[in-house]
Amino acid sequence: MIVDLQSYVPVLRLKLGEYLAVTELDAPVAQRVLPHFVLPSTKERDPEKGRLLTKAEIIQENARRVGKHWPLRPCIVDPRFVRFDDVEQTCAGLLELFQATAYAHVNALPTFSLEDLEGPMSGAASTVIQNLAHGLALRVTLRALGDPGLTTRLHRILLKIGLKPQNCILILDLAGADLDDPLTVGEWVADNYQSIMEVGLWERVVVEATNYPERNPAAQGSTSRTPRHEWTMWKAAVGEDPILRQNLIFGDFGADSAKFNFKKHSAPAIRHYRYSTPEDFLVVRGKTGETIAEAMPRLAREIIDSGSFAGQDFSRADRELWDVAQGHHGPGNASIWRKINMGHHLARVVSDIGSLRGYEIRALTTRTTQIQSDLFIARS
Repeated sequence: MIVDLQSYVPVLRLKLGEYLAVTELDAPVAQRVLPHFVLPSTKERDPEKGRLLTKAEIIQENARRVGKHWPLRPCIVDPRFVRFDDVEQTCAGLLELFQATAYAHVNALPTFSLEDLEGPMSGAASTVIQNLAHGLALRVTLRALGDPGLTTRLHRILLKIGLKPQNCILILDLAGADLDDPLTVGEWVADNYQSIMEVGLWERVVVEATNYPERNPAAQGSTSRTPRHEWTMWKAAVGEDPILRQNLIFGDFGADSAKFNFKKHSAPAIRHYRYSTPEDFLVVRGKTGETIAEAMPRLAREIIDSGSFAGQDFSRADRELWDVAQGHHGPGNASIWRKINMGHHLARVVSDIGSLRGYEIRALTTRTTQIQSDLFIARS
């Protein structure tokens, strides 16, 4: 896989709201995005089917969903939660999974952690890499980054799987990192970047981090703002160096924390929107006792009136948020709210990176259709 125009790697859970978000990205935004799809756990019920999937369904459904919603475009596919009864079955299942993604017209680069490649999963990973992918996204966790012997481990793994650094994307996974001092963390990332480049010329290095909290930061009936420290950290790491801005790619976890939860909760979904601004995450949350039909248009209007709204022509997600506020669309459900949150966030980040890398994302074409037409489409 050759990284060309892609300048942003969002870590996305392969769940309905998130793959709908990438499906609806405007083309100039989509071409700048390299999604890092994390496949759901084989131990949890599939929220769309409402039950545990069989091994065959796990393989085929994951491949089909990526192929349907991100066809032919490059992406990273992460099977870290795909585990079957034993190591042998898991290895066989992973090979079948990446064969299925190829048949589903997915331009997938597999990703495995350094620990996976050092352990019993290495055989399956090597088979996938050599026979199906011809490349790798190698994920290095925060713990591994603190290991003084990291460069030796990287050399050993590359030799073991028969790849050169230029055939690999190296992911610095900072999930769980404390970003309260993003400038200091940025300096630390820059230092680590220099160290790992001694191993060889990686195709790209990606740093993935988030400051979004695991629990909803807004109390009922209130708003909150959480700084996008991961963005500040990346800007501190690359500084004014145009080469570093090109080769050290920004990644985050969308408008979300680094905690993975694929379950469909039995409790009512929290009525809220998450809206990314250039500086922070604005979260607006519904009131106690408020129905979805009452809450969501009001919350959408709150974002529009906040002074942080990017405009209805900024992205398709912003247009949908505007329509909810105006009553042209229904209030939606948890998957639709997540689609709006993520769709806007992806456009926001691509636009932010463009301001530093010298490209501009044009606004959508201003609509001329009448309200009655919008109402008909929304209700059909």
